[in-house]
Amino acid sequence: MKKLIMLLISCALSSCSFTGNVYNGLGISKVDRAARLYTIRIEQWGELRFSGILALQQRQEGLYYVMLDATGVKLIEAEVGLTGDHRLIRANGPLESSQLPHYLSTSLKRIYLLDPQDSPCSRNVLLWFCKELSAEKGWKKYVQAGPFTVWRVEKNERDEYKSEIIVYSQPWLGVRIVLKGLDKDKTG
Repeated sequence: MKKLIMLLISCALSSCSFTGNVYNGLGISKVDRAARLYTIRIEQWGELRFSGILALQQRQEGLYYVMLDATGVKLIEAEVGLTGDHRLIRANGPLESSQLPHYLSTSLKRIYLLDPQDSPCSRNVLLWFCKELSAEKGWKKYVQAGPFTVWRVEKNERDEYKSEIIVYSQPWLGVRIVLKGLDKDKTG
């Protein structure tokens, strides 16, 4: 029993320290650098916690994002550096003292800035970090500790809707963030 508890504790500690390969900004086209709009849904244990709009721009130094509520009021404005550092520019109301800006920055870093050091998977002590391409014009990334998924990202592009859908989840927290593209570059 003690060994199982120690294994779970070491999995939790090593999952916090896992970095992978940080995206270096090379090979991004001008289209990819354009600002994008997404609807954002944050759910926990199947219950909707937030719904609004996310404006996101990839920059040379990382990501810049603004989260708006459904009426267009700016709730969070922040940057995420290539090293994963989070800089909160502005948070309004109760979000100023909440953990949501930091959690959202961490999630966006995992979606856009992290890739495994080796393709398709790399290993860090007890953790496997993998990125697999799918046939549906997308990919999935995940970190696993043995049979347990620590976090997972799936991206698919739906031709019938001309938009991309990104789902980030942390099953052990019951959290799911769904980003659905509002705009699609017509030239690409």
